[in-house]
Amino acid sequence: MASTAEMRKAYPEAVVGQTARGHPRCDHSIGVRVSFPSTLTGSREISLLVHPAQQEAWTAFAVVMRHVGYMFRENAGGTANCRNIGSKPFGNTSLHAHLCALDLNPSKNTGTATDQPRDLQVALAAIRTKRGDTAFKNLAADRMHWQINCQPTSLATGIDWSTVLGGQSEGRPRRGGSVLLPVIDSEEAMDLETWKRVQEALQALEPPLYKGKTIDGKPGKNTNTAVRAFEKRVGLSQRGVMGELGKPHAGMWPATRELLFVTALGPRSS
Repeated sequence: MASTAEMRKAYPEAVVGQTARGHPRCDHSIGVRVSFPSTLTGSREISLLVHPAQQEAWTAFAVVMRHVGYMFRENAGGTANCRNIGSKPFGNTSLHAHLCALDLNPSKNTGTATDQPRDLQVALAAIRTKRGDTAFKNLAADRMHWQINCQPTSLATGIDWSTVLGGQSEGRPRRGGSVLLPVIDSEEAMDLETWKRVQEALQALEPPLYKGKTIDGKPGKNTNTAVRAFEKRVGLSQRGVMGELGKPHAGMWPATRELLFVTALGPRSS
């Protein structure tokens, strides 16, 4: 696994200097936002800053949280925090300063104690890049703390979405015997029923993004606008409908499709 020092060197951009007393100075304006499940806002989502190279990885992290039903419940959690590690001198900056880590509910995850479900821990540890590198690690002595675990060059290959939530082929159980969402790792054509489910999901969001529109399975301009708005809301690249508008064989970016289904409709039971 990658060390904290290696990750500081790999993602230095957010830490731009130090104060006379040895504290870091940060520019977190470089960050991009990813939406995580939370009880802290009316929309049951909280938008957190992450390093731009890690956007897709943290989106996968949020997908797992939603599926398991684990949420941010404390304001003390989060990502961006411009500080050193404890009382250590400058140069030992926290990965939170580098927009490379988050803390999950600190009061319930202190030291080696944790309230994180086993399914959550296993699924997060299973996420890989397309190069095969582990995307995240959890500190054994600081269970609240999850940090990025691979280089920007590995993240640039993309997240292997077949590793998110255990991985399965269409219609085959994932590891552990449960059947979750089918995961695809490239753009693919979608049929009429899948597009109807997408439109239903866009209507089911809070607030809805396809309100009052027809559920017809034909991805036209309204569907494209709603898909792009969803991608913007959760911090994904805005790709929208891929292919010919109005035709069921058009497709979607798999990261968008999986995150939309989990966010709006929840996991399938079979």
